Amino acid sequence: MRALGEICPILAAAGVLRIHRNHAVNVGRIAEIRRRDADADWEVALEAPVNRVLPVARAHLKRLWAAFGEA
Repeated sequence: MRALGEICPILAAAGVLRIHRNHAVNVGRIAEIRRRDADADWEVALEAPVNRVLPVARAHLKRLWAAFGEA
């Protein structure tokens, strides 16, 4: 079994981005990036049929915004 940190660089060409130590997502399937409960933390909401909300670690936030062309 491989660790997520080993798999994500391989899948990066397919649009997969690590957003948390336990989560990686296909950037094309993100429906929304939003603040979490008016806090400093962020989360992503995925499109249907997944319909999951996942946390975004602060260490990965800059890379997530870069994937959408934001600075």
